[in-house]
Amino acid sequence: VADVTNAIYDGADAVMLSGETAKGLYPAETVKMMNEIILGAEQFGRDAPHLAKCRSTECTFVGTTRNISSVCKAAVSAAHEQNAAAIIVVTKYGMIPRFVAAHKPNCPIIAFCPTYKVGRQLQIHRGVHPIVGLEGLEIHERPAAAVKDAYDIGAVRTGDNIVLVMADKATKGCDRFISMRSATVS
Repeated sequence: VADVTNAIYDGADAVMLSGETAKGLYPAETVKMMNEIILGAEQFGRDAPHLAKCRSTECTFVGTTRNISSVCKAAVSAAHEQNAAAIIVVTKYGMIPRFVAAHKPNCPIIAFCPTYKVGRQLQIHRGVHPIVGLEGLEIHERPAAAVKDAYDIGAVRTGDNIVLVMADKATKGCDRFISMRSATVS
């Protein structure tokens, strides 16, 4: 119990069972109990961070990643303020959903990525649900297609608030734009 709790307080995105526990007589019950410990530790960390001695939720990034992190932090803050049903991220390499996850939103991150490889890499991050798709669409078509696909799979419903984060192509004088949009699903 203490190992799992401390892993959550340290900011771990994932925990796993030991070989002995996974092969034991009650693996399903063990996973259920581990999930209860995780949920309890996360709630206690939010309610009493001074007692839980949690790792700071303030992520520090330097260099060019600071711009990405700033927008992702703003997206998590906007999602919290609006009680968003999801943060939808359109990504090519998986960097943006990782940054969003680092800020620990309390809603799912639906990450649309171009390849199964990127999708598999994103599965380990807290709250990230990768979906392979949106290939062949122009950049300006991807946000609407992502929202429609999220609606089609039941991740969002009509009337839900969402936040969308994506990178736009580079333009003369700028490397690329990281943008955040907020909307209500209609």
